[in-house]
Amino acid sequence: MKVLLIRINHFGKVLGHPRDVFMPFDLSMLSAILKKEHLVDIKDNDVLKWEEKNMKRYLLARRWDLLVIKFGLEVGVEVAEMVREYKQKYKRSKVLLLDYENNAWYRNMLEKSKADAYIWGDPEKVIDNYLKTGKISQDNPELIDNLDDLPFYDHRSFLNQKYQIFSKTVKVYKKVKWGFLLTSRGCPFGCKFCSSNIRNSHGKKYREMGAKRIYSELRYMVEKLGINAISFEDDIFTFKRQRVVDLCNLIIDGKLKFSWVVSTRADCLDGELISLMKKAGCGGVAIGVESGSNKILKAMNKGEKVQEIKNKLLCLRKNGVAVTANVIVGYPGEDKNDLKKTIKLLMESRVVMVHAHYLTLYPDTVLYREFGKKAIKKGGYNHRIYGENNLSKIREEELKRAVIKIYKTYYLTWNYLMTYIKFRWQYWIFNPHVEISLFLRTQSYLLK
Repeated sequence: MKVLLIRINHFGKVLGHPRDVFMPFDLSMLSAILKKEHLVDIKDNDVLKWEEKNMKRYLLARRWDLLVIKFGLEVGVEVAEMVREYKQKYKRSKVLLLDYENNAWYRNMLEKSKADAYIWGDPEKVIDNYLKTGKISQDNPELIDNLDDLPFYDHRSFLNQKYQIFSKTVKVYKKVKWGFLLTSRGCPFGCKFCSSNIRNSHGKKYREMGAKRIYSELRYMVEKLGINAISFEDDIFTFKRQRVVDLCNLIIDGKLKFSWVVSTRADCLDGELISLMKKAGCGGVAIGVESGSNKILKAMNKGEKVQEIKNKLLCLRKNGVAVTANVIVGYPGEDKNDLKKTIKLLMESRVVMVHAHYLTLYPDTVLYREFGKKAIKKGGYNHRIYGENNLSKIREEELKRAVIKIYKTYYLTWNYLMTYIKFRWQYWIFNPHVEISLFLRTQSYLLK
């Protein structure tokens, strides 16, 4: 059977400062499983950057027995039309849309596209059952409880320098060769703005790989593939503390040398754990700070307080771990004073990187159910671009400039220059192509 796996988050080049481009974990795992018995090809438009017409030309040029398409909401309408044309031409070909939530938006895309079904749940289990029975349940998600049973990801298909992490910092004193791992799925927290459609750790129910299972794949990546920097793309890597402790000890005892970065929450860290992670090679941690205002954090149902977040950011810095702070602007009820508090928190914490995003109401979020009828205009599904969905108390013209204001206020200071030199000097010597791209595109973005 000939299988094509596609990821389409956008068409063409994406303007603005450099974005992380990491391996599509669902397609990578599907490839690892399906390659055992089938002919598999993968097209990732995050790397290819094909325009819509080029993707359509490629897609319509030949028939595949099975086509699996993972796509972002921003290009949903275009992808649905493309699939509809494909199905008209190749009626016997099976097309599955990759989704993680059973919501009206995706059901609408399924109807428009004339695709055969959408994958709701863990793709590996859904595809396996589909190949055996020819059926996919659209009533309940099919989930895998024991992730240790999964094979290694298909890393070889994604050893490409175009896959890069810009937002987090690694300590590598040679040319960086990135690898990627997703070791857990699900998030038990209830942040109102969070969408499974843009998270890697999809779903609510938390499931994780054990430390020994992770370590065996790490050793394969480092020793067999020559990877020296690994980004764990779990949304809350440190949710299960003992798992991280066990993994760090395995890395240290096994003398496995590589630098790694993770994402997590401040309340899932402590000083002892941070120190152990640093000893095991952790160079950077991304934290969902979201806001410097307790009022807004409470409205988000974040479950954290500003002082707790600040303490953990400072603890990471003290231990020599480079921090990336993710913040959201434009939340319902946010005013100019709340925005000032966010900037103050960043300045006092002296993080290495800041990622500021506009609030976006994705269809599977609690916030969408509360405010969806008032929002979502054209272009409203891109949290990097102001989407004309102002639910805050900040005037629209000010909100449009809010992200640039945060960047300029934070980055264009002497204190930040000292922080930058301390944590990222090695990039200019060993990976100048990465840092030059980051520097030039960031400057262009700030000079808008």
